[in-house]
Amino acid sequence: DLFFINDAVSQAIGGIHQMWSDQLKNKRVLYIGPGAGLGGAIIDVGNNCYDLTQHTDGHIYDIMIPGDDGDEKMAEDLISGRAIYEKCDETAKNISQSDVLWRKHEPVINKMGDDLVKLIQTIRSGQFQKKIKENNWEKEEMTIATGIDVILMGGSIGTIDPIGGRLKRILIKNLDLDILTIKDSVTAALVGTSI
Repeated sequence: DLFFINDAVSQAIGGIHQMWSDQLKNKRVLYIGPGAGLGGAIIDVGNNCYDLTQHTDGHIYDIMIPGDDGDEKMAEDLISGRAIYEKCDETAKNISQSDVLWRKHEPVINKMGDDLVKLIQTIRSGQFQKKIKENNWEKEEMTIATGIDVILMGGSIGTIDPIGGRLKRILIKNLDLDILTIKDSVTAALVGTSI
C-alpha cells in the first residue's frame, strides 16, 4: 500500500518520538515548524510515543493573525524563511551563520517571535479564520485547539540557533506552556514517516 503524509505531521510525529518524556505523556501538542514556509500539526499523545491521534489537517500557514498595522495577515507571511528573506534580503541560514547579519537583523527575528506568540494565542483561542476559506477548521477542531498543553518547535528555522533559540526564549517568556524543540528536524521527519 502507498500512503502520503503531510511533511509537518511526519516531523511532529518523529519529534514526539525524539523528545519522548513524561512531559509529553497524555498531552495535546501543537507542532510549529517555521522553515521555508510554516508547517503545523495538532497531536494528542497518550501513554507512550506510539499512542498518537492527529487532529485537523495540520495546516496553520494560512491562519490570519493581527499585523502591526491592525490588518489581519496570513501567519506564513510573518513566520517563515520567506518572511525573513522578504524583510532582510538575506536567508535565515545566512543570518544564523553571521554575527554581523545577526546583529543587523535581530529586530526582525524578535518581531517574528512576537508574531509566533500571536499565532499560538490565536490557535488556542479556538476562534480564527484562514485566508483560504475552504481550509477553515470545523467547530470541533477549533475546540480541540483550545486544549493545547505543549508547543513542539521544528522546521529548519525553529530548530537552528541562534534564530530557533531566540524564538523559543520569546515563547517561554510570553506563554504559560511547555516549549520543546526537536533536536534534529530531518531525522524527525524520516522517523515520522515510518511509524
